[in-house]
Amino acid sequence: MAVSYKKLASQLKASSIEERISILMERANERTSEAFKNSVKFARAAYTLSKNQPSNSIKIDAVNTLLSAFINHKRFKEFNGLLKEWELLILNDGDLKQRARLANIKATFLLNQSRFLQALECLKPWIDNDDYKPEGMALITQMINLSNIYIGIGMYDRAISKLYDILKLPEANSDNHLITITYSNIARAYSKLLQFNDALKYFNMAQEEAKKTGYSHLIAISINNYGCALFNLEKLKEALTYFMMALEQFKKINDMAGIRTTLTNIGRIHQMWKQYDEALNQYQKAMQLALEQNELHEISNLNKNIAEIYIDQNRLDKARTLLAEALKKARQIKAKDLQHDIYKSIIKLYEKIGDYRRAFVNLILLQRNREENILSGQRMNIEAIKIRYQVESSEKEAKILREKNAELVREITERKRLADEKEEIIKQLKEALTQIRVLSGLLPICANCKRIRDETGNWQPLEVYITKHSDAQFTHGLCPICLKEYLH
Repeated sequence: MAVSYKKLASQLKASSIEERISILMERANERTSEAFKNSVKFARAAYTLSKNQPSNSIKIDAVNTLLSAFINHKRFKEFNGLLKEWELLILNDGDLKQRARLANIKATFLLNQSRFLQALECLKPWIDNDDYKPEGMALITQMINLSNIYIGIGMYDRAISKLYDILKLPEANSDNHLITITYSNIARAYSKLLQFNDALKYFNMAQEEAKKTGYSHLIAISINNYGCALFNLEKLKEALTYFMMALEQFKKINDMAGIRTTLTNIGRIHQMWKQYDEALNQYQKAMQLALEQNELHEISNLNKNIAEIYIDQNRLDKARTLLAEALKKARQIKAKDLQHDIYKSIIKLYEKIGDYRRAFVNLILLQRNREENILSGQRMNIEAIKIRYQVESSEKEAKILREKNAELVREITERKRLADEKEEIIKQLKEALTQIRVLSGLLPICANCKRIRDETGNWQPLEVYITKHSDAQFTHGLCPICLKEYLH
């Protein structure tokens, strides 16, 4: 139950140091909007008090609480610093429960980085461990992390099964917060399977459960997720309504990341409706927040979106500047999928300008990016197969190897198809370029007779030289001045 600040201060004043640490950690772990907003503050206070305590066990609990708060607020730099300082002590002096908790915290961090194999490595020692049987929230956290690993590596059916198992646990019967997260993850899995109606159903169920928690942050996320599900079903008017509701919720709790994401979603809808002024208004608000938070991926994506509007409005110079900046940042963070989308926008820009040479160059770069994406995808698929190999029992080894070989064959076939497609496009563009003949450079011309010296040293009449070196044709006649002179 939430505790007022006045009552909290009174409790802390009347308590021993150990009791204060316990109260602060409990407060940091509370599932209320106010507690979530200040969870890092409470966890850091508990951590500071614990450093002077002789008991390593108290210190370890406080460190784990602060690590968890850092992850919840996506403060990964601080997370890494604290982990580096304390991990060895926890592994050496922590009891089984504390070490298992650290493993789950690290797995959650790695999942935020899409490092699924490493996340599984963290959890493996604690799955079916004879010496440690997790219970309550420890078990549920482990199951949620495993389901997220399954979603990450494409084992969506297994993820859904694991999430349904969570709903069967006694702890889930009355925990609306847990039910909300579980429904949301089931919906995510269905979205990955492109079963958008099922995804919509579970996002709606998550939204209803979130309302019961009274937890504003969870409610806002659930409303935004439901809007995204409607967007995927191309129900744009309904999606906009939910995005506007989510935006108000995020503003109430001052969640800048949520506000930025929702503004971008609203802008996308107005852009699709060709309501460019309103789309630009939403994108520019989101851009201001992205710049303040130094979110390079979002900055690059917003620059691309704004540039696409400028292309449609024939504001081509501004579009070119924004796309150059977008591509620079996408390369900086190695966002291959984003680079792919930016190259397509650049090609559209140069086609509209009529600069087909630059369009052709960027088409080649787009093809290279596709090839790199295929190779990257191949490596990810191989990693996913490795994870599946570790998850599946040993008797399924042969099946996994067959899947791996089939995947590689499909990838090789796809690469060959793309290479053939690339060659055909290059051939077509080369044929088109052979028809574009443009004179350039310095032409040696006689100051008297106006003949031009060609590359072999011969002097040719002006019209003969230009006809030979371009697609221009001449018709002969007399200008008014020459006509007058000729007649006289």
